[in-house]
Amino acid sequence: MAEAWGGSGWSGGPPAGWTGGGAGAVAPFVARAAGTVHDAARRLVAAQHVDWVSDAATRYREALDEAHRQVLATAALVEAALEDVRAADRAAALHAIGLARAAAGVPGGAS
Repeated sequence: MAEAWGGSGWSGGPPAGWTGGGAGAVAPFVARAAGTVHDAARRLVAAQHVDWVSDAATRYREALDEAHRQVLATAALVEAALEDVRAADRAAALHAIGLARAAAGVPGGAS
């Protein structure tokens, strides 16, 4: 299941591609959410190894399947949020460069 997520997960450092610009205050929260979702996916994989057979086991597996679907949906949303944060970071960095160029009198500065 964790492999099905396809996300980068939480490594204890900033997410790949994060430059820490204008949206820097948001990135750690989104990265932490990605790590939490990745951990949930890993735990669900571990919980699926049930050897017993009964009505309760069937309901348990159905609940795990539903949880798996929810975790995958959440992972997709967190990944999208992280991409939005990266885009905001890039936009803020480009804007700051434009302002700096304009302040320095460089042609093509702020736009």
